[in-house]
Amino acid sequence: MSDNTLPATAGATQALISLIMLAQQLQSEKDGIRRPDPRSTGAGAGEEPDKPAQQVQRACVYEQRTNRLPAWLEQAFPADHSRGKTA
Repeated sequence: MSDNTLPATAGATQALISLIMLAQQLQSEKDGIRRPDPRSTGAGAGEEPDKPAQQVQRACVYEQRTNRLPAWLEQAFPADHSRGKTA
């Protein structure tokens, strides 16, 4: 861990997960794809409930994306360590 990163908190982690889920939902709507809400506990009318293997796979995908997001954010928006310093 580099010196300029903050430890993740439960609230920050939950916020990142919510952000990822919202981004996926918006992209699906843009692409015209209907996907069930991953937070839902049951299947909708006429839908089969997720099998345990599907639930595990979905959880692994979310975890991978969540773990990569802080690194991506740091790369996309590097910390400016020169702020507040005078030349």
